[in-house]
Amino acid sequence: MKRETFEQEYSELGFSNKFMFGRIMRDADRAKPFLEEILGIKIHHIEYVDREKDMDVNPDSHGIRMDLYVDDGKTIYNCEMQSRNDGNLRKRSRYYQGIIDAYNLESGDDYDNLKKTFIIFICTFDLFGEDRYIYKFESRCEDNPELKLNDGAVKVFINTKGSIGNVSDSFRELMHFIDTSDIKEYKSDLVNNLKDALVDARKRKDWRDSYMTMKEYFRQVQRETREETQEEDLYKYISRMKKLGVEEGNIIEAIMEDFEYSREKAEESVHKLLLQPQQ
Repeated sequence: MKRETFEQEYSELGFSNKFMFGRIMRDADRAKPFLEEILGIKIHHIEYVDREKDMDVNPDSHGIRMDLYVDDGKTIYNCEMQSRNDGNLRKRSRYYQGIIDAYNLESGDDYDNLKKTFIIFICTFDLFGEDRYIYKFESRCEDNPELKLNDGAVKVFINTKGSIGNVSDSFRELMHFIDTSDIKEYKSDLVNNLKDALVDARKRKDWRDSYMTMKEYFRQVQRETREETQEEDLYKYISRMKKLGVEEGNIIEAIMEDFEYSREKAEESVHKLLLQPQQ
């Protein structure tokens, strides 16, 4: 999961937090009306719903983990919560589309068997800068925009902070709730349901334990990454000083000061990284 996921205590998590969003949306009775409100369509039923679905088409490919994956038998809905602009959402939407298609088309199947897909990013920022609530994309002919490709692929980017668009009052309330996790009474039954679900989720010990386990795992990865990065930096540091002809004793003194190492650790680092005889 993304770094920002673990920067809050569990009791403070909002609806837009990836962990919380995935847990609350695993309930089809919430996922269905939520997607209907977001897309402004009716979904007849849901055959399959999964939170944080992993997809890998082959061992060497870049796998993906989806926040919410829904299949109604004819259409696949992939919904991602995005609270930080990493600058890659456009290309990510393209990649997600390809992975979903490859994952769902069996060897030998006709391409006509590909289901319609909605790739949805719910952003707490305006990716395109036009102050719209909804940015919907389908392939069209450049020379004749009225001519659609009709390949069944739709990409939707939601801006919770938007103000332009023909949307319902309940949609606006939903945007406010996603953006703020404000615990108050809403006119929308959907938003009240999600608000109550968030309040209940913050009290669930099993979800809290799961979150804390993941948080500790993430911190361990951070520690290991910092150690690896520091060792790489230290190796370059020592290498440069060796090339300049600095004596071993002075290198050790410099490491103690610049890296705040003990003498023992500095000596060990020098011997391990550069001065240890090759086997």
